[in-house]
Amino acid sequence: SPSRTETSLQDRLSRHSAQKQAIAAAAVQHLPPEDGGSVIIDAGTTTESLADRIAAAAASGQPDADLLPRAEGLALITTAVPIAHKLSSTGVLDVEILGGTIRGITGAAVGQQTVETLSRRRADVVFLGTNGVCGDFGLSTPDTAEAAVKTALIRAARKRVLLADSSKLGETSLVRFGGLEDLDVLITDAAPQLELAEALEAAEVDVVVTGAQQSLSLIHI
Repeated sequence: SPSRTETSLQDRLSRHSAQKQAIAAAAVQHLPPEDGGSVIIDAGTTTESLADRIAAAAASGQPDADLLPRAEGLALITTAVPIAHKLSSTGVLDVEILGGTIRGITGAAVGQQTVETLSRRRADVVFLGTNGVCGDFGLSTPDTAEAAVKTALIRAARKRVLLADSSKLGETSLVRFGGLEDLDVLITDAAPQLELAEALEAAEVDVVVTGAQQSLSLIHI
């Protein structure tokens, strides 16, 4: 598809939904293991599936077995209005939404205010979304303002986890916001093709394929 193609949030919510839910279930394993942890959640439909899971666990008071901490023990930060709404509506989660100009198509805060605020945050984990993951171009998105925020998100956490369904693998969008070396973990629903797999291995990214029992060794893909 063209490098600036961007569909609405509502359209994207219904695409690959089962894969996104499986990725979110695997992402729970990468939440901070102790109370007092902090998490940043990027805008996007796959990251929103993770927020749904955290919110459901917090609202019920009975986190699923994979949710290592009590969900309400997390400090949660997001750039996304839909995610902030879902998390805050539980009434028990500590949620900060970063200010800025809101992009209607993604519901994400963008602009200098958002980037500057992120420069003053350092969370345990950030869960990132993307429009493309490519071996030579890295991580990309169609919009320049959103790319700037995503670059700031990468810098704002000690551990960087990318949630990307397999339709994003091998794809590029207009604006690069980071390299594969900026990631610690990629969670997806199908093994990457050889070129991307080799690039991820060279960048020392742990690849988790949902449905697999453990992280795959890229040597064997």
